[in-house]
Amino acid sequence: MASNNSEEQSDELDAIVAIYPDKFTRIDENPHSFKLLVNSDESDTDGAVTAEDIFVELQFVLPAAYPQITPRMEVLDSSGLTDVEASDLLGTLNDTASETVGEVMVFTLISCCKDYLNSISDTHKQTALDLANIVQTEAEEALKRKLIGTPVTVETFLAWKRRFDTEFLDPKKRISVADSKADKRLTGKQLFERDATLDASDEIFFAQTGDTVECDEALFEVDETLDESDEELEDTVNGVPS
Repeated sequence: MASNNSEEQSDELDAIVAIYPDKFTRIDENPHSFKLLVNSDESDTDGAVTAEDIFVELQFVLPAAYPQITPRMEVLDSSGLTDVEASDLLGTLNDTASETVGEVMVFTLISCCKDYLNSISDTHKQTALDLANIVQTEAEEALKRKLIGTPVTVETFLAWKRRFDTEFLDPKKRISVADSKADKRLTGKQLFERDATLDASDEIFFAQTGDTVECDEALFEVDETLDESDEELEDTVNGVPS
C-alpha cells in the first residue's frame, strides 16, 4: 500500500510540474512537499502573474498515506485577498480534500483554488463597477439639479404658497404696496385731490420753521409805457405816421 501511495504521489507530481512548470517549487521529497502559485484568470496571456492579479502561494505536504488521507495545506502568501478571504479559501480546500479522499487530488484542489480566486476577482470588479456607477449617478444628479433646479412637488408648492400668503397677501402689506404703486402714477392734481393738506403745506412748513418769504409786489405791476411803445411800433410797421 505504501509503495502504491508513493508511486501515485510521484506520478501526480510529475503531472503537476508539467502543467505548472513556472509556478511549481519543490521543497522536499520525504515527505513530498512543494509550493505552487495559483492566480485568477485575470493574468497575462503568457500566464505571468502581475501586480493586479489575485493570487495565492500554497504549500502542500503529502503524508506517506496520501491519497488515503488529505494533504496538509497552508497559504504562504497572497495578493488581493483579505485575511478572512484567505482563511475561507483554506477552509474550502480542506472541505474539498475531505470529499476526495482515496483519489489523487492536488490538481482538483488547484482547480478549486482558481475557481475561488475567480469568484473573488468577479466580486471585486463588480464592487468597483457599482462604485463607479454610484459616483456617475451622483454627478449626473448634481448637474441636473444645477440646470433644472428643485422639482416642484406638492410639499414644496404648499410650503411656497404659505410663504407667499404670509408675505404678499397680508391685507396691511397689500394695501401698503398698492398705495405705494398708485402714488407713483398720480398727477399733481390727483395728489392735491387725494391729500388736501398739500395745498397748505408750504404755509405749514414756514410756520413750523419761523421763516418768512418777502414778496416784491412791484414785479407784478403793469408798466403802461410798454403798451404805448408797442402801439407806436405797430403803427410804424403799418405805415401810419405818429
